[in-house]
Amino acid sequence: MKRGRGAISVLLILSLLATGGMRVLVQSEHDRILPRPRAASRLSGMDSFALGLLLGGLRGPLVMVLWSTSENQKIAKDLEDIDTKIEWIRLLQPNFDSVHIFQMWNLAYNLSVMMANIQNKYAMILSGVDYGRSVLEDRPDNLNVLYQVGDIYFNKLGNPVGPPSERRYYNNRLAAETMAGHGKTSAQMAQSGGVRRTRHDVLLDANGLILPALLAPRPQSPALAAAGYSGADLQYLAPLNTPEAGGFPYGIHPLALAYNYYERAAVLQAATGQRHLYIGDSVIDSRPAVALKFWSENMWEHALRLESRVLGKALPDDLLALEPVTASLPLNSPFIDASEATRKQLQEAVFTYHRAADVCKLAVAKYQDHITNAKYADSSDSYFSHRDTALALAELLEADGDYLSVMAASAPFSPPVVDKTRVDALRRSAGQHYRRSIELYYAMILKYYTDTAVAAVVYPQVLGIRPDPSKPFDKAQMIQNADPKRYAEINKAVDSYMSAKKLPRDLGEDVQEYLTYIHRAEARLKNLE
Repeated sequence: MKRGRGAISVLLILSLLATGGMRVLVQSEHDRILPRPRAASRLSGMDSFALGLLLGGLRGPLVMVLWSTSENQKIAKDLEDIDTKIEWIRLLQPNFDSVHIFQMWNLAYNLSVMMANIQNKYAMILSGVDYGRSVLEDRPDNLNVLYQVGDIYFNKLGNPVGPPSERRYYNNRLAAETMAGHGKTSAQMAQSGGVRRTRHDVLLDANGLILPALLAPRPQSPALAAAGYSGADLQYLAPLNTPEAGGFPYGIHPLALAYNYYERAAVLQAATGQRHLYIGDSVIDSRPAVALKFWSENMWEHALRLESRVLGKALPDDLLALEPVTASLPLNSPFIDASEATRKQLQEAVFTYHRAADVCKLAVAKYQDHITNAKYADSSDSYFSHRDTALALAELLEADGDYLSVMAASAPFSPPVVDKTRVDALRRSAGQHYRRSIELYYAMILKYYTDTAVAAVVYPQVLGIRPDPSKPFDKAQMIQNADPKRYAEINKAVDSYMSAKKLPRDLGEDVQEYLTYIHRAEARLKNLE
């Protein structure tokens, strides 16, 4: 009996060693194909299998101690070595997505707000991103982790809750650090010993194009290959990464990265049936469109600020306050000077307007995909207004880019920002886009921000239509079928009716916002004509 037990023990030991050897061979081949960004010499670089062999039965108790001490340190605001403990928790519980989601949230949200200044907050948020990317090294197509990485880029770096100055700091700093010459790539970080970083990885080459390694495909299952999923880290930014599209000459915005990771998660959900632990399928599917819309709006603000700066105007914090600053300026308005710095800012503003318009159009397509997906029919109604807002904004952005180009063409910059032979075409284009944006913003007001009872009285009167009393009144469909050139007339009739009846306009702030954009477009149309 003892002899049998001894043979079994030897067999178990040999099996364990064989398993370990096979693991080493597989990991070696994995590292050859996809090198690790962190140095293998670091203790925290040990993989979970090696730690399991080392710790044996102590693995469970050690995890409990690490969880307890790290949470106690957080409560006491003692953060000296907490990131090391969190890294060990990751290594000891590699297959628990709930652990990874919590710890990424913990670093990016809970711990970052404890930092004394914005620079340290930024570094701690990057630690949350790093945590997720470490998990993705071994499990590159994990929906839960991909989504959480996207969420950190979206909510903490791209569109954080807080003062606008903080958002602009994160946006501008991260975009700058993704450019060549502003930091280290992941491979360079690995060679430097994997020291905790305070700057984002470089993602672009000297030409403003994404580094080839970040677009390199990996072998995929037939289902993912059929969905067009390549597994490349930044696959969904590739359409903008061409000389024709312009690449990323001013860095990659955090909301662009958010969109990329959200889109990877959404495609994995649709193609493989993976599900997020906590978030509904409809939300996962809609987030790429939401990120694109917010990305375009952030670029819009940046372009407006650049435009105001080169024209020597004030720079208020609020986007709505920024809109009218340059709205009525004539086409021959002087720039602050003809310096190279001003020329470059003007060039960036023109590029950013048009890039924001392109991103808006992508958002429209993504919203449309979500709305028309039968799986999400019950929750798609709220996205119709988002889609239509993006449609209107794309027109306004194209117009603003063309208008600023016309202004730049007459300025004495060397080299010129815009070819003077294109001025007439740019004037016509700006006018067409402004007229279309006015129509679309009026449509938004009439479809979504006018009381249905008021619309049921006013719309038929103005349009001379007798609605079918056997069917529910559909104000959105009536506006959709009406001549867009009559939208302003219909809106004026609504205002008159409500004023006569002393009725408040629902969601008046939204109406005022759209009217601000309409007034900008109307003022510039007058200058063009």
